[in-house]
Amino acid sequence: MADPKRWPRTLPPPVDIIARYRRGEFGPIPAGADATPGPYGAPTPEGMGSPERGTQVSPVQFPPEVYPPPDAAYFSGDGNATGVTSAANVLVAAENIPTQTVAVIREFTINVNDMLTSTDIRWRLRQNNSPISGWDKTLFPRIAASVGGNFPPELTMVRIIDGGLIDVEIQVNDAGTYQVGASYSGWFFSKETAERYAEAWR
Repeated sequence: MADPKRWPRTLPPPVDIIARYRRGEFGPIPAGADATPGPYGAPTPEGMGSPERGTQVSPVQFPPEVYPPPDAAYFSGDGNATGVTSAANVLVAAENIPTQTVAVIREFTINVNDMLTSTDIRWRLRQNNSPISGWDKTLFPRIAASVGGNFPPELTMVRIIDGGLIDVEIQVNDAGTYQVGASYSGWFFSKETAERYAEAWR
């Protein structure tokens, strides 16, 4: 979870931040951006925000975990496996994130078919073979042809430092046989970008 102190603010950003943005200190200024202050006193790139509702968005106003910075690159992982039993843990949705970056997963989905009241399945979102804190769960057992757990962006904020291998481990602890799948998506950006935004809001 991002530092609450860096969450979007309602107060106008300091004048020096506006000047630093105009000088490009927060990364390349997006195509179509101008230096015209928006309604909150921040520069407003064209096409960002919702003009029809009178709101405009500036990359200065939002942490890079909330709004992709100019140097962000998107990634996604998805995969499934059939005939999954307790014989061995199964890995799905493996994706390599570049090192020396900061990544954020903003959406996650897990699916299991042919569940029973005796089902005992645990899933883990992992970084470099280690479970990510808070993303190691047991599915609630029930009779169902298919069970899906969707964690949309408003519920998902998984910050990953230094990249590496991201995957989902499925562990079956009962005698059943299942089809399982998982997917996730987000973006990553350079450590330098993360540090510049953090410094701006200190």
